Amino acid sequence: MKIDLRQVEEAAKELYIRALKRLPPDVKQGFDALAKSETDAGARRMLGTMIRNIGVAEDTDNLLCQDTGIPIYNVWIGRGVEVDGVALKQAIRRGCERSTREYSFRSSIVHPTTRVNEQTSCGRGVPIINVDFSEDEEALVIEMLPKGSGSENNSWLRMAVPAEGVDAIKTFVIDCVLEAGGKTCPPTIVGVGVGGTADLCVHLAKVAARVTIVVRGDSLAKNMSRYLIERIEGASNVDVITNANVIAADGDMRLAAVVVRTRDEERRMPIDAVFILIGGDPWTKGVEAWLRCDEHGYLMTGADLLAGNDRRRWWPLERDPMPLESSEPGAFVAGDLRHGSVKRVASAVGEGAMAIQLVHRHLATRD
Repeated sequence: MKIDLRQVEEAAKELYIRALKRLPPDVKQGFDALAKSETDAGARRMLGTMIRNIGVAEDTDNLLCQDTGIPIYNVWIGRGVEVDGVALKQAIRRGCERSTREYSFRSSIVHPTTRVNEQTSCGRGVPIINVDFSEDEEALVIEMLPKGSGSENNSWLRMAVPAEGVDAIKTFVIDCVLEAGGKTCPPTIVGVGVGGTADLCVHLAKVAARVTIVVRGDSLAKNMSRYLIERIEGASNVDVITNANVIAADGDMRLAAVVVRTRDEERRMPIDAVFILIGGDPWTKGVEAWLRCDEHGYLMTGADLLAGNDRRRWWPLERDPMPLESSEPGAFVAGDLRHGSVKRVASAVGEGAMAIQLVHRHLATRD
């Protein structure tokens, strides 16, 4: 499929104007929910003013805000699409310039040092154009996001120490939200990127992910808390497929797609990553008569083996068991099967490395 760059230019122009005029339905629903639940009189007045502003802007076909933001275009190119990448970016830039000049809205972009405003919403590296590729044969998708300065000025980056774990991420996010306070222009949507390099994290925080939950049963309600279900139902970027199974995975050097079977059909879904929830029950039935388990089936190790008064039943040696050592001297347990373990991949990897060292120590004592 060959791309008409004139259509790309026109689409880039229209997308910018539309993004400044129309709020997504889920954001407007969020405003309504806040207005109903807010108890502070001042906050209720502010919410009412913003909701009226949205209505007036839509009724009069006007901009929602005088701040036209930093233009960001996300582009996905299908496998069968023929297009000159340089010319594609140039067409998007021309469309961005035309939207500002022809619609006559304010340009928020200035030169970083001279502060000169070309009145085009463009500049060095602006508009920001992120290009990725899609499994769809004949598809060119362009998404436009005008990021207001009120949110850009409240962006943070922190390089965490791996040992700090997920709790450190949660604390950092909450601290940043508290620090931003009322300085960020509403509606406030928090984007969080985790992993990789600093530039990748920042990019991940700005690009919305699409998540599909495949459920073997007919509902999430059987095994999930109600508050989690409500969050999933309220997320515009999450789809749920019930009575379904993932029956195949496809890809060359990395995962590219999965095949999902429902009662009615089988379909191939392009996808970037899969998280498999296998449940929380330890599969230790084969060793429960040999190694000591707790009441839930997790394997007891280290000092936990000595709990209670029946030391000799589960530990035959005079020395105390080493950390991660099971009730069978020299047999070590690492990861989620271990009683008291932190159910995280990083913790399991660390325990595995630790277990290797303990095996060497155990073997050295037998020489």
